[in-house]
Formats: sequence, C-alpha cells, structure tokens
Amino acid sequence: MKHPLVFSVLPLARVATVLAALTGIALNPASANDNDYDGNWHVTLTPYVWLPGVSGDLNFSPPRFPNVTASVNIDEGPLDVLKKFRFGLMGTATVRKGEWSAFTDTMYVSLSGDKAAVWTVTGPLGIVEIPINIGTTVDIKDLVSTNGIAYSLYHDDITEADAFVGFRYAGIWTDLNWRFSVPLLQLSQTGNASAHEDAWDAVIGMRGRYGFPGTPWFIPAYFDIGTGDSDVTLQASVGGGYAFRWGDVSVAYRYLYYKPGGVVDNLSLHGVTLAATFHL
Repeated sequence: MKHPLVFSVLPLARVATVLAALTGIALNPASANDNDYDGNWHVTLTPYVWLPGVSGDLNFSPPRFPNVTASVNIDEGPLDVLKKFRFGLMGTATVRKGEWSAFTDTMYVSLSGDKAAVWTVTGPLGIVEIPINIGTTVDIKDLVSTNGIAYSLYHDDITEADAFVGFRYAGIWTDLNWRFSVPLLQLSQTGNASAHEDAWDAVIGMRGRYGFPGTPWFIPAYFDIGTGDSDVTLQASVGGGYAFRWGDVSVAYRYLYYKPGGVVDNLSLHGVTLAATFHL
C-alpha cells in the first residue's frame, strides 16, 4: 500500500511541471521575426490604443458671414481627449515575403466638444477682431492612413530595420460652435461652422526594432517625413516591448504632425500607444 504522502506529492509535481512549461513559453526570449525572411508569405496584425493630446490651428469660414475667417486654436491633453472621446478604430497590418514587405497603418478618431478658442476674426477689409471666448468648442473626426512598401536593410533573430516609401492620407472633419462674451462687428455672439480638408502626402522613412540579446525585450522605433498637400508631415515613435511566441506587446510614445495650411493650418497628435502584435 502506497503512503498517503505520495498521493499528495504527485499531483503537486504535475502542477509544478505544467506551470514550469507555461512559464517557459512566456519567458523564453522568442524572436520577433522567427522565419519571417524565409521567402514565404507572413502576415502580422497590430491593433493598438492611442489617445493622444491634440493641438493645432484651424480656419473656418462661417456660412452666414461671407469673406470672414475665424482662426481657431486647439490644445487638449490626453486626459481631456479621453473625456471627449466618442469612437476610435486603430490598427496596423504588415505583409512580408523575403526582404520585401508592405504595410498599412490606419486610425480613425471621433472627438466631441473639444475646448477651443477663436483667436482672431478677419473680415474682407482686413479688419481683425480678437473675441473673448466663453464656451467655444469644436468636434473633430480625424482619419489618418499611412501606407508603404519596404525593403529590409538588416535583420537577424531579434533585430530588424526596413526602409520604405509610401504615402499618407489625412482627412479631418470639424464642427465649430463659438460663443463670445459679446457680439463682434463681423460675427455674431454665437454660431457654428463646419469645415473639411483632405491631405495626400508622399513619405519616406524607416521602421524596425532593436532586440536585447538573450532576453525577450526590444525597442520598437519608427520615423517618416514627407510633403505634398502638406508643407511638411512627419511621424515618429519609440518605446519598449516584450516578445512572445505568438507575437509581442509594446508601449511607445508617438508623435504625428501635418501642416496642410488650409482649413487645417497645422495639427499634431502626441501621446502613448499600447499595442499587441499577432503573427498569423
């Protein structure tokens, strides 16, 4: 007859073995790009969350006030944006075959009631008025899509660097609701106006990651710059990540800027992103 202690120890040993195996799967320094360069097709999907601060200058032409331009400034931090957040959809997809790859990074954000300020109101004769805002807000819908074709400059089991060429589309739809302390000569005390602008820009850049040997940790990095409808547009991000066999998770600081110079004089988005990448 077996000792009762044996029956209690054996299940514990089995549990310990399973936990050790699971821990090994999680902590093993999996490569960020195992076999990605073997000549076969490889796909990665990266949903992410980005609630950036928003700052910039917009120009509105109120419909009932011809030849009048209202210049509006926005400057909201990430916490303010979170309060005004209505809907968002963000993600990156990459297809690779050997040294070549193609990617798309698209995000759509809808914000309602962002605090804003009409800085100046300029009329047809060049008359400039400076109002006192007491509740001016702006609603923003922003669609940004960056797309590119890349070629690998360097890669090993944990580090990779790609150079790419591509384009960025930025579309912004805005609704201004102004409220001043008193009426102006060229604009009523309250009112609203809508504006929309599309910007198409060619971009070049680099994207990749640096892996720390013997560990699952890595540094993801991205940079692009370009022009077209915008005088200049650029985007950059850098952060830290942890690789698993199924993919990886990362956190990064991201900055996006474009300056079309029209309805949107300039606009920048800046803040922390949280992402999870899945190797399909």
